[in-house]
Amino acid sequence: MIISIGEVLVDFISGDADIDLKDVSTFLRFPGGAPTNVLVVLSALGAEAGLISRVGEDPFGDFLIETLKIKGVDTTHVTRDIDHHTGIVFVELKKAKPKFTLYSDVAYNFIQIEDRDKNYIQSADLLNFGSVTLLMEPARSATLEAIKLAKGHCTISCDVNFRFDIWKNKLKEMWQLADEALQDVDILKLGGDEALEIGRHLNPNLKKGDLEAALKEIYTSYNPRLVAVTMGGKGSRLILIENHKIKWDVTRGVYKVVAKDTVGAGDAFFGSSLYMLHKMGKLRSLDVTQKDLEKILIFANTFAALSTTHKGAWNLPKIEDVLYIPEIRENYIK
Repeated sequence: MIISIGEVLVDFISGDADIDLKDVSTFLRFPGGAPTNVLVVLSALGAEAGLISRVGEDPFGDFLIETLKIKGVDTTHVTRDIDHHTGIVFVELKKAKPKFTLYSDVAYNFIQIEDRDKNYIQSADLLNFGSVTLLMEPARSATLEAIKLAKGHCTISCDVNFRFDIWKNKLKEMWQLADEALQDVDILKLGGDEALEIGRHLNPNLKKGDLEAALKEIYTSYNPRLVAVTMGGKGSRLILIENHKIKWDVTRGVYKVVAKDTVGAGDAFFGSSLYMLHKMGKLRSLDVTQKDLEKILIFANTFAALSTTHKGAWNLPKIEDVLYIPEIRENYIK
């Protein structure tokens, strides 16, 4: 079982491309939330997936739970909140790239760890989390508690997914929390820009735009065993770390498609990468070879690219669509 703790919410994606949010006349409703998106990918590909989260006692909460069940994600640890509404986010699309407007007084910021969650976490193969639920209590303490519960029992992964706009005047606090949470992470996923931000946080004297130096600061300051870096049109990288040094470093270019909606593309990449580790039987050990990393990247880059050809983070390609591509068939593990 692979579980996430974090936000599940409703994405209202602009139906009018390339205009400001204030001028949008129609929105399309989709389920979302980065840690949850990862689970939906895993479930779609055949892995067991479950969510620890919180939604309102409202129609949007009903919509999310019903949709998660249809997608095969375990919702028995998603609680209902009578005092706070289900989370929503408005998404502005310009050149198919998303810009998010979130609200803080919503149900997922009131996640709490209950007794029944503890064994659920410790019996999992992997716990995944992001930074959004570090913003407010009690979700902040719940996220940090989940990490501590998982430590020594299962692999821990994090998609940093910094939303600097929601932290606003709390950036110092954000970095303190990030430092605490990232110390225990085994698999770290981040974008190139996020890597540069973290690198400058760890070393203010870092040369601007020096990604390699930033990554070195990250894997020497924290303890990741595997780092996944998405680089937009330049593709992605998987870096295996051993004793704070690079053992394997594999880069793969993008699989080119005509993108309609890139919301959730990073989650599709991360979820399909975790799935391949799971399928290889190496999700816990992370004892991967250079060839393993190449296979993971080929599959994950293609899956993520195909996910952008439909609107909505949960409207995913079928495994048959991915295996239709010869290079994927040749490298996919039977």
